[in-house]
Amino acid sequence: MTNYQMNVSPGDKERWLKRYYFARTAFSAIWVAAALTAGQQSASIAAALLIIYPAWDAAANFVDASRNGGLGNNRTQAINVAVSSVMTAAVVVALTLSMNWVLGAFGLWAIFSGLLQLGTALRRWKTSGGQWAMILSGGQSALAGAFFIAQARMPELPSIGNIAGYAGLGAFYFLVSAVWLSVSHMRRKTA
Repeated sequence: MTNYQMNVSPGDKERWLKRYYFARTAFSAIWVAAALTAGQQSASIAAALLIIYPAWDAAANFVDASRNGGLGNNRTQAINVAVSSVMTAAVVVALTLSMNWVLGAFGLWAIFSGLLQLGTALRRWKTSGGQWAMILSGGQSALAGAFFIAQARMPELPSIGNIAGYAGLGAFYFLVSAVWLSVSHMRRKTA
């Protein structure tokens, strides 16, 4: 199975990456909508959404790495799967403490997952289009994480809304990459 995955054509990899980025966009957009509506009205829904977000990131990175040669060939994604899984558990624990702890946990996760996303994009730079947006996204994620940690130390009680903006920006970057790949593909077909 690994040999098959390593011999996937560049066109198949590009089609996969485009679908993957659109799926990440859709998930994040739905998550943001749920966070800003039901998540603002119900603490239990907000808690579930806060647990689901890093868990989804772990699953998405696992699937993407598996489709592109496996975790052994995609170290940044393998580490991201582990980091996102650990942070999912950390969010569960933080929810028993306070939203400040949750925001701090999200801050740590945003820093690590952002830097790992940046590393993945740099690795893909020569073989896949749209990676400039993923590089920006990874860098922005790390900066947002530092901001979350600073916010978590403030006396004001944060809410899921603090994280929704971050998720929305992530959705935007995934959309930009997916559209970039789509337009590049259409240009090549017409050339």
